[in-house]
Amino acid sequence: MVKSFGRVTVTTAGTPVRATDNVPAANGGPTARQGVQSCQLQADPANTDVVYVFAQMSNPPSDQRASGVGLIAVLAAPASAMQGPFATVSFGMSNVPAGVNLNDLWLDAGADGQAAIVSALV
Repeated sequence: MVKSFGRVTVTTAGTPVRATDNVPAANGGPTARQGVQSCQLQADPANTDVVYVFAQMSNPPSDQRASGVGLIAVLAAPASAMQGPFATVSFGMSNVPAGVNLNDLWLDAGADGQAAIVSALV
């Protein structure tokens, strides 16, 4: 089953947010383990700057954009909000059910208000 984790927005560049930032408290909240088979992160069509994807940052996280510590992907802003191309990155463990913990992924951005659309196979 495909599950949407919604549009995850980096409100303040330099202050990372979890890819699970939109998980409601009734489902354990953003810090609860979200075991998925695979996941995809796509640059939001409205982005004007890059979104950085990091793995397993310290909690609370710190700004790692310059050092690149934990950096696993950079999603470029689309050339056109209507036609893209829309940068995406996917992660998965096809032979391990729920092997990817989505809350281990963090997003940061080159400018305030950038976002990624997060989805997963569960």
